[in-house]
Amino acid sequence: ELPSLEVSWGGDANISQFTLTPSAPGRGQSYVATAYLYCLPAGSIITLSIVGTDGYTNSNIFVVGDEINYQAELWVPGAESGVKDVCTIKLELPDGSVKTKKASLVFQ
Repeated sequence: ELPSLEVSWGGDANISQFTLTPSAPGRGQSYVATAYLYCLPAGSIITLSIVGTDGYTNSNIFVVGDEINYQAELWVPGAESGVKDVCTIKLELPDGSVKTKKASLVFQ
């Protein structure tokens, strides 16, 4: 009987990229917040959220299954000129550690 093997690719779970597209939307123009995450263990929880100075809030929660790499997206509707949005990506790992990144923009 062969012994069971556990394979580890190594590397730490991380948020490699977090972008808001477009980065300076015009008045009333929507945008998409996109995060790319890598080396994710099963059971990780990804929360992508938005808070605007106009009071708008929204979030998406993703639970990682057998995906090692993940792309999380959140569509955000347009707002008035001068409104600032702050988007946050939070990665909660099964060991209890948390990683976050923030990105912000102002509607033109």
